Amino acid sequence: MPSTDPAAGRVARLASRFQRPTAAADFLPLIDGWRFVAITSVVLYHLNDYLVTKTGRHGEFDLLSRVFSYGYLGVPLFFMLSGFIIARPFLAGRAPPIAAYFKRRLYRLEPPYLINLFLVYVLLVTVLKQDAIGLLPHLLASATYAHNLLFGDASKINFVAWSLEVEFQYYVLAPLILGLMLRFGTTSRRLALLGLIALGSWTFWDAGIARSVLGLTLVRYVGFFATGILAADVFVTSWRERAPTGWLGDLAATTGTLLLCGCAYVGGACSSLLPTAMLLMLLGSLRGTWTRRALSWRPVYLVGGMCYTIYLYHFYVISAVGRWMLPWMSADRALWQNLLILAAVVLPAVFVACAALFVGIERPFMQPSRPRRNVRVAVPLA
Repeated sequence: MPSTDPAAGRVARLASRFQRPTAAADFLPLIDGWRFVAITSVVLYHLNDYLVTKTGRHGEFDLLSRVFSYGYLGVPLFFMLSGFIIARPFLAGRAPPIAAYFKRRLYRLEPPYLINLFLVYVLLVTVLKQDAIGLLPHLLASATYAHNLLFGDASKINFVAWSLEVEFQYYVLAPLILGLMLRFGTTSRRLALLGLIALGSWTFWDAGIARSVLGLTLVRYVGFFATGILAADVFVTSWRERAPTGWLGDLAATTGTLLLCGCAYVGGACSSLLPTAMLLMLLGSLRGTWTRRALSWRPVYLVGGMCYTIYLYHFYVISAVGRWMLPWMSADRALWQNLLILAAVVLPAVFVACAALFVGIERPFMQPSRPRRNVRVAVPLA
């Protein structure tokens, strides 16, 4: 029977205001749980970088600072999740027509993104006194997802937008790639995906590609998107979107997590194993009992659902609150202690501010997709 507790009802209604609208048939709380892991990793990475940069403590060994410095892996994790999310309806026969596919993504992502670019542009010009005219080409390039290619560097408006440009490249190519793959049998499709993962593992690790303009394109990160597509293929085709759970899934997810941590610590050629580690993490969590339960906990997946807004705005909250906190960051105190003090104040500010921005700016543009049946290919290939 439904709960009659008035307090529980109020909590549920409040929580529903912060939950992203989504079609019930497609909603997997666990995926938003992984988004929580990814965005929290990125926030901790930038929190650590902010403190180390502002206090001049580069090169100082500190275990907690070292752990936070691996938070950059949250971005490749986002890429893998995008691969999974976009591929799943195609593989399950629920893909929208190509026009609806692009219309939904433009309506869902463009307005919050353009609003963010405009607000940051105004902030840079009015508060930081940067050249309004000189910034205009960067604003236009960022708004059209072309800054990485045109300038060979991250956006000078919002530097985190570099990864959104990589995501955009995947969104544009995904219908064609997935439409082609659906023409092959399961075995051939998975072999092709394994080949893409192997290729992408090399392009991600290769220093020459990382330093070139290709380092900020889909070419370098294709292995992570392919990993997500492969995970979606297994989930939809083999498990029929009803993965049985058990301790073996938890073991696989734990093994993948340990492998990812080991690869991050060792670096170098071990970085090529990161897509494999993430594949174990995602598939294991889909089959695990405890990992699935933890990632599907309501507070976790609610924050994960706000990841786009948090990603766009988190550094500006870190900077604003951090500027006020810096006088309390004692040089006589261990770096990890300063990090904990800063995190205790900044992290709640980030999540509260971004929750308000999510409700006011992003959520109004969210519309759940309508599930479609018996649609195998959403793009004309002939």
